[in-house]
Amino acid sequence: MTLKLWEEERSNISSNIKKGKKGEDLACHWLRWKGYRILERRYRWNGGEVDIIALYGDCLVFCEVRMRKSSYPVRPEETVDRAKRLRLARTASHYLQYLGSKGIQPGSCRFDVISLILSPQGTKLNHIIDAFTVSELCRDAPGAV
Repeated sequence: MTLKLWEEERSNISSNIKKGKKGEDLACHWLRWKGYRILERRYRWNGGEVDIIALYGDCLVFCEVRMRKSSYPVRPEETVDRAKRLRLARTASHYLQYLGSKGIQPGSCRFDVISLILSPQGTKLNHIIDAFTVSELCRDAPGAV
């Protein structure tokens, strides 16, 4: 790879990170407005990441944020494939173990997806509550989680 191509790639990655952070900022603003308490942002563990971890009542919510332009042929939430769901579930499991080690047990937990579609008319947000469950992942492939 030439230096010019490497610099362009680095610039693209930097731009995507900035866009991702902007999407997460919008999602956090929405969640706070709806009464959620943000506990973590970009929680990382062993190759997995959860964009937002929030508390809603006694429910711990693991949120994946996806953002696309309106011209993109696939809706943002459709890009959260099975492999991504497995990584989210594994990372969430680690976070729950971390809380347990501190004596904290949430009442329940769930996985949400927040989809943002950007268009010249503005940003459309779609909050998909309980987008998937760990039991669905296990049913599809026993022993996967």
